[in-house]
Amino acid sequence: MSAAVIIIVVATLGFILFSFVLARGLTRRMLGGSKKKQAEAQRLMATGSKARATILSIEPTGMVMNDINIKCRVQFRLEPLDGSADFQGEKSFFINQTQMPRVGDVWPCWYDPSDPSVFGVGQPDLADPSTQQVFAEFGIPHPLADASATSGSATAAASVGEDVEEDDRLDDIERLADLRSRGLLSNDEFESEKRRILGS
Repeated sequence: MSAAVIIIVVATLGFILFSFVLARGLTRRMLGGSKKKQAEAQRLMATGSKARATILSIEPTGMVMNDINIKCRVQFRLEPLDGSADFQGEKSFFINQTQMPRVGDVWPCWYDPSDPSVFGVGQPDLADPSTQQVFAEFGIPHPLADASATSGSATAAASVGEDVEEDDRLDDIERLADLRSRGLLSNDEFESEKRRILGS
């Protein structure tokens, strides 16, 4: 193998490694997954006060990552579980557009009682049933718990179950249509997600 070939191979491998490290660093910054933020979230969950966080508004910032995650500014009304006065707070984070929340949704929240502007919220993960337990601790219905209660009812007629499932599909399609009307989904993305929801 000639020296020129070795140099080209080494340079190519170096470029691939550099690109990987750069992409990983950018992703970590965009997702807000720094070790400092993770440590802060763990501290709040361990020592913070608990509240129910009701979504008051959701405002996309226009930043999209991986064609599916949209950065949004979300306003919350926080209702402390200990009966303290309600207060408001805002967070900016990426949300998967197929699991876009709605105004009025309620999430668990942990906040620093000495500085209530420092808080973290727990978004329901529809792919992770273990989040149901956290929601139950806060007295908040979880979307998966509602779905399993509906599908698990022995006395419900089959047609009722089908109607509920159809309503869920329509709700999901309405969400996608709203995202498309706001310019956050292309027509192709809308049609692709609609086909997935309808199972066609």
